[in-house]
Amino acid sequence: METTQYSSQNTKIMWDLHEVIVRYNYTKIMAGIWLKKWSLIPLLYPKTWFHLIRWAIRGKYSGQTGEGWGIIASQYPGLVQSWIYLGNHVEPIPATVALINKLHQKGYEQELVSDIHSEALKDLEQAPAMQPILSLFSHKKSIDYRKSGQIFKNHPTYFAQYLQQYPSNKVGIFIDDLKPNVIKAREAGLTSIQFQSPDQLENEFIRMGMLEKNETT
Repeated sequence: METTQYSSQNTKIMWDLHEVIVRYNYTKIMAGIWLKKWSLIPLLYPKTWFHLIRWAIRGKYSGQTGEGWGIIASQYPGLVQSWIYLGNHVEPIPATVALINKLHQKGYEQELVSDIHSEALKDLEQAPAMQPILSLFSHKKSIDYRKSGQIFKNHPTYFAQYLQQYPSNKVGIFIDDLKPNVIKAREAGLTSIQFQSPDQLENEFIRMGMLEKNETT
């Protein structure tokens, strides 16, 4: 049974980005691959994949960035810029955006807590479709992939460090589509919701007393 009385005075919402607020536009990504094909040539080199795979494996199993991305960025800056360009072919999920706007209107503080590359987030903030949404967040957390040892949300200390970096006396509600991240946040003392759909999330907010039924329609 829910015992906490959630309100804009004592609660903040911490949002993941991809597949929660935005989804990838794969049609535009495929078109972008053709447009950027020459800068993607280094992907044909085995050593590029060696660095990428090593970087990805370390991120998955240790929750930390490795040196691989920095090596690729120094050797093939065009490839990294094209990677960011392709990864930012996203579109807002309208029903989630409606929830964010409604919570903003009710006075809830909202933060973005994402594993997105810092350079990608900077570019995304300039996108006309994203500016109105991202401007609603009081903090926007990202990761500099070029630096080794940066930690992802699946790292055991990520949320403890986040809460130290952005101290608050409000109850934090963390929303993410990935279960391991939800579990890590819960272990750090946050109220956590695994995102499945905007309708499911809206029902959670209604159950918690943060929204009224049909308030977003």
